Amino acid sequence: MDKKEIIIPFLVIGFCTFIAIISYTEFLTHRKSEKWIARKLKIAGLLLTLTICTSTNGQEIINTSYDAVAIDSDIITIKEIGVESIDYDKLRQIKGNVSKRTAERFSFCLVNVYGTKVYSDNINATDGNFNNTDEDFIILMPDKLPQGQYQLVFYADSKNNQRKENEKSRFKISL
Repeated sequence: MDKKEIIIPFLVIGFCTFIAIISYTEFLTHRKSEKWIARKLKIAGLLLTLTICTSTNGQEIINTSYDAVAIDSDIITIKEIGVESIDYDKLRQIKGNVSKRTAERFSFCLVNVYGTKVYSDNINATDGNFNNTDEDFIILMPDKLPQGQYQLVFYADSKNNQRKENEKSRFKISL
């Protein structure tokens, strides 16, 4: 804990106590002392400033009238129901679907257990273009791969622009 984390709660408690004492004094004098009311408002303003500064932690305040909701887009699924792992010997051609599509291009790659790309290619929609919000696709897997564990990784971009931030789904493949 640094000094700020220790001092600030005591300052807030002290300011709140001071405001309560001033409010009680106003009650006893029937609110006739304008000087004490002004002091109370200054202390309350200082308390608000202190709590705002500590809650933002030095970051920029973004004013919104709503809570931002994360929108899932470009959801890639494999047609096999409940698939977590794909048996490569049974599926040389993998059928899938992109729902809530926002990207124009999609690609995939096979990654070995060491994180090295073994194969990558672009994905084409079965109707030729990704132009609907829900699109089916078929990808053809390479003929020969060494036996082992792989991951099939889907991206919302072309095979030349496969970056972590464009990654959409991962599936395990056993050979």
